[in-house]
Amino acid sequence: LRALAMQHLNDLQERWRGTDAFALKLFWRDAGHAPKIENDCRDLLLEQLRDRLKPLNILVGREHGAAQDKRVDLCAEFMHDGRRIALPIEVKKQDHRELWTAWRDQLQRLYTVDPDAQGCGLYLVLWFGVKTASHPEGLKPRDAEQLRIALEERIPAADRHRLAVQVLDLSWPEA
Repeated sequence: LRALAMQHLNDLQERWRGTDAFALKLFWRDAGHAPKIENDCRDLLLEQLRDRLKPLNILVGREHGAAQDKRVDLCAEFMHDGRRIALPIEVKKQDHRELWTAWRDQLQRLYTVDPDAQGCGLYLVLWFGVKTASHPEGLKPRDAEQLRIALEERIPAADRHRLAVQVLDLSWPEA
């Protein structure tokens, strides 16, 4: 389920950046001068990911209830052999103050404990190329790929098979 969701997110990223409709602008205010807020971006992702996965009988919802009265940003789920399989997805913008710890403090600690998730989850970060939260060691990633690598390195090797990091490049193209 995680690999399928990630592939569809990659496909969406390519469409947003490459089609004549240039749908990347949906994530921005003022033609590339300021990204929209995190929840607005999450809702755009939800709508487009939901449309792609629904024909596969995979439901995607937002603010899905989790343990300890918490709510995960997005959750993909489907039934297989009478059993629910869930994928919690924690979404953060690159400038969020908890960017470097949310994979652990939210996704892993609060959301992957869902028995239907079996300890698996997706940490989805939105890269806009502006105002990136500084890495705890003081480094600033220059692009979406550097951010993905830096975030993955923070996840203990023993957990990387269950917790995936995906960084969507929503940066405004340079003229």
